[in-house]
Amino acid sequence: MRDICYPAVGHAAIALRSGFSLTELLVVITIIATLAMLLSPAVLHSRASARRTQCTNNLHEIGIMMQSYQNTTLTAGMFPRADTLGNYNYRMAPGKRDARDPRSLPEKYGLQAYFTRKKLTSKDSPVWICPSEPEWMREHGNTYSFSTATMYEKKLEVGGAARHWAVWENYILYPGTPGFRGPFGPGYTIPVDQREYPHTGWGGSGRNVLFLDGHVEYLPFVENFGVED
Repeated sequence: MRDICYPAVGHAAIALRSGFSLTELLVVITIIATLAMLLSPAVLHSRASARRTQCTNNLHEIGIMMQSYQNTTLTAGMFPRADTLGNYNYRMAPGKRDARDPRSLPEKYGLQAYFTRKKLTSKDSPVWICPSEPEWMREHGNTYSFSTATMYEKKLEVGGAARHWAVWENYILYPGTPGFRGPFGPGYTIPVDQREYPHTGWGGSGRNVLFLDGHVEYLPFVENFGVED
């Protein structure tokens, strides 16, 4: 007797039912997209918080250098002199030159250069670079401004030292011409509409500041990005 073959209709139907319909796929894609939208700000915020913490740690390290310098016999309780630092608040890392300025020489001024000569840091130390600062600034090997106030050249009482800025995240100045003392003119100030403020995100914007007594604070900007709360 001849075998009769029947089409596997039941199996085909089961195979078709086991897949996703177009509507179901669209629902899944929509859910994934919604979750991504919800998670993206949280991930960005987490990364921004990590960068801010790194910058805080950098300033703590610079504070240790500053206190080591202050504890030496000849400089007890003092900050480096303004003329020693080049009479300007923001400098490239030591040895750097400005490729856009043919007058520039290898940088020898600035707090990083001075502490490098004192064997408290190195010219290539990552401690001097805040990851929250723009790339063009990070390429200079230093993203921190420092004080050149003449009053810091003498020992301050503890209360006074706790109120005065020593080092902070730069957002106002272009670097001084490497190898030359300042002061430099208005052209070295970044126009307000071109400034890239550090730590901009949830909760507003702000910058980390190392005070003369060695403690670090995060100071928020107010709406006009010019004065701390």
